[in-house]
Amino acid sequence: MRNGSRLRECTNSVINIPHSLGKEIAFSVTKRLSSTRNGMVYYGDKDSRLKLFAADGNAVALSAAYWNNTEPTASTFTFGNYSNTNQSGGVFLDRYFANSDYQELINYDGTGVTGNEISTSFMPRRVTLKRLDGVFSYFVYDNKRGDDTSLYLNSAAIEDTGWMNVSLATDSISINATANDINQSGGQYIAIVEADTNADGGDLSLCN
Repeated sequence: MRNGSRLRECTNSVINIPHSLGKEIAFSVTKRLSSTRNGMVYYGDKDSRLKLFAADGNAVALSAAYWNNTEPTASTFTFGNYSNTNQSGGVFLDRYFANSDYQELINYDGTGVTGNEISTSFMPRRVTLKRLDGVFSYFVYDNKRGDDTSLYLNSAAIEDTGWMNVSLATDSISINATANDINQSGGQYIAIVEADTNADGGDLSLCN
């Protein structure tokens, strides 16, 4: 298993939460359920750890409060004392994954040129793109709705078509647009890539 979820009630102290992924967590979303708070998103890789952005599309920001300035391990994930991620009496839902044969987190740089190709470890069937160095939406593409059709994870808007083309190949993603949101020259981005886990190669269905 390389993904998981947890429902937890917290205290006003730093906590180390065990997990069973067997690898360091690459991406995690935490949402407080017991009061009105933005969901908080953690991402990390070998080059860029302890970065945070809120799930409303904000840019990355560094802070010791959210994750207690502590790198996750293959068996634990640390939360600091912060109202959005860990506070006495709060009830929180965590959803997280480690890189695996069917999910991975990739950092990429924008080129400002169509055909920006990002290599993947498996055949991608769904990808979520997010720019890190500014306030931009999360754009979701998949192999069912067409290369130029995207959804916004942090918006109630209907799907968008016709202006930002992203194609999924056997072992890569090709960004065939130069929009600031997904491929501006010098921009910093992440791609959350998911495979088709159905044995028959049908609709995408990620399972624990």
